Amino acid sequence: MGGPAGFDRGGQVLDPGQVLGGFLRALGVTDSRIPAGTEDRAALFRSKLAGRQVLIVLDNARDSEQVRPLLPATAGCLAIVTSRNQLTGLAATHGARTLTLDVWTPAEAREALALRLDEARVGGRA
Repeated sequence: MGGPAGFDRGGQVLDPGQVLGGFLRALGVTDSRIPAGTEDRAALFRSKLAGRQVLIVLDNARDSEQVRPLLPATAGCLAIVTSRNQLTGLAATHGARTLTLDVWTPAEAREALALRLDEARVGGRA
């Protein structure tokens, strides 16, 4: 299950309640059954995940507070969170493991593409 980015294209921060509404719809909950409040949406989301194995990707998260309501609390579920900010609060309160990635050099990026595409396409000769 993929999540929307923490920021929209206009740079506005997405509200966790809004994201939960999208998750609930994806899980088959009709709009009339989606609670109004973020906490109630989070509780329903977690109950809908019971007994499932789900991978949730939360891309470009702003901070830990934005992410917390979106985390599954069910065994067998996993969340991967990307952020430009260090979300050390999640490590402290939710046992998250952090991994810092550096930006690839142009040569590393080209090599990664070449491993997935043929060399002619990467070189612009296709």
